[in-house]
Parts: sequence; structure tokens; C-alpha cells
Amino acid sequence: MNDIKIDYFIANNTHFAQLTAMRHEFKNVSNNADKEFNATYSDYLKNEYDLNRIKIFCGQYKKEIIGNINLIIVPKSPKPDSKTKYIGYVTNTYVKESFRNCGIGSTLLQMIKEYSKSNDIELLFVWPSEESTNYYERSGFQTNNEIMELIL
Repeated sequence: MNDIKIDYFIANNTHFAQLTAMRHEFKNVSNNADKEFNATYSDYLKNEYDLNRIKIFCGQYKKEIIGNINLIIVPKSPKPDSKTKYIGYVTNTYVKESFRNCGIGSTLLQMIKEYSKSNDIELLFVWPSEESTNYYERSGFQTNNEIMELIL
């Protein structure tokens, strides 16, 4: 499968329907399981794109999105000793099963890193599943920061 031609890009509003279907697939539910979710997710994408708070990096094969990673862009409070304006939350990493282990996820993550470096994003963070920890470590993520959380 390594000889197939994958096109890579940052999604726009023309991709929202495919991305919604991918979100269903990622969560192992039928694409038509919840029309309310479809509308909610599409509205979420439109709103976040309009506010420039999300970028979705995609891999496409024959006009079908086969992998994506979301970058949620979070503004930082300005500090006198820092010129960076944002931090990035990497989430919803998903590649369709038949295209896994072909380097698509790694390419998408590299695109996010390059985008972040040129768009005032200071750091990227992720809450990986146990299964995906090695994937993120291979891409340079480290577990040397302590993140505290409060579940509400």
C-alpha cells in the first residue's frame, strides 16, 4: 500500500460532511446513528473554523478522506518574556484501518508540527491512549510535563 498517492491538506467547510462521517467511524458508531450529532458536529466545525480555533489536517485517497488529525488552537495569556500566542491541542487522530501503518498519521503529525512552528504555537500537547503513546513518542512528544486536571 506504500505506492498509493495520498494528497494532504488542511480541511475547509467542503470537507465537514466527510469529517463528520469519520468521527462516527472513529467512535465505532453507524454514520447515520445520530442526525442530531451530525448537525451538532458540523455546527461545531463551522464555528471553530470561523473563529480560527481549529485546523484539521487530512490525508485523502481518490477524493476520500482516509485520515485526519485535529489541531485545536488555544490562545495564551500574553507574557512579557514570550512572543508566542498559542498552544495546540492535538486530538481526534484517526486513519481508516485499511490505510494504517503506511505513514499517513506520521505525515499528518509532521504537517501539524510545521504549521505550528510558523503560526506562533509554542507547544503541542496530546492525551494519548495507551495504544497511541508510542506513535506520539516517535514523533517527538515527551512525557516530561506534569498536567493536572479537574474533571467537572
